[in-house]
This record gives sequence, structure tokens and C-alpha cells, in this order.
Amino acid sequence: MATTTTSSSVGTLTFASCFTSTYRNYFATIEALQIGTDNKDVNLLFHYGDSNGNDSTNHNYSSIMRYPSTTDTAQETNGNDIKLVQAQNSGAGNFMSGTIYFFNPLSTTDGITAGIAHTQSSSNAGAGAQMTITSFNMPESGSNSAYTGFQLSAQSGNIENGTITVYGIVNPA
Repeated sequence: MATTTTSSSVGTLTFASCFTSTYRNYFATIEALQIGTDNKDVNLLFHYGDSNGNDSTNHNYSSIMRYPSTTDTAQETNGNDIKLVQAQNSGAGNFMSGTIYFFNPLSTTDGITAGIAHTQSSSNAGAGAQMTITSFNMPESGSNSAYTGFQLSAQSGNIENGTITVYGIVNPA
């Protein structure tokens, strides 16, 4: 298990080497995350290779985001990050919380690593509450590198508050 909490401005919340050979799959919780700049996305980016946290913006992420209360969707193919929420507002009363499942992040086979995120935020650029379900995978992992960790960041500006906890899921016998 790994946890990080911030109560001051940081560019990213990073878990550079939280995925290890101890577990195949992982579960993360995001609690009361706030960003510092209005109307910005909250993004997920994987790290690979070593504990220095090399980011994988050169990898091709594919994701689809669905807003359950409407017919709206957002998708990205060959993107350089994964959007967990869109157009989040900053300031008092504007929080994002949720969960993420990471499936087989240490696989070096293209297309194996995937995940599901379920997030909610109390404000979406003045449009009210936002609940999203996001499915993502890495159809190609570039140099067939294992993903050793991840980071969360705002599209621009900082993350102001939040707690993220990562749990390993016990492998089946």
C-alpha cells in the first residue's frame, strides 16, 4: 500500500514505483482532490522503467469517458494521457473523488495493461456535478516497458489538495 496526501500546491501527485511483482492488479482511491485553476481536466499518466518515474507521454493511450446521466461521451485514441474528469472547477466546494482499477501494469505485452476509473466531481465548469466512468488501455506501450507507477495532474496549474491511496490486490491462488 502507498499513500500520498497534499494540502499545498503541487504540479503532480506521483507514485513512481508503486506497481511491483508482489501483485498483478491494483486498486486506488482518490479523496477530495482539488485543482488550482478553473475549468481544467484532471489527467492520469503512467510511469515506466524505473523508480525515477519516467513518464509515458510518448505511449498511445486509448480511453472513453461516459457521463451516465446524459448521452455525452468523450474519447481519446492515441492520446498522451487519460482524462479522469473534464473541466473541473477550482476553489471551495469543488472536489473530485473516485476509484481506479489498474489491470496488469507490469505486463510488457502490448494491449494487456488496462483499467477502469469511476470518478465524481462536485463541479464541471459551472454545469454542476459530474460523474464519469472511464475505461482505458495501452494498445501499444512503445518500447514494451512495464508500467511501474502513475501520476495525477491538472491540465494546467496545480493540484491543491487530495489524498490518493494505492492497494495491491492479492493474486488468485
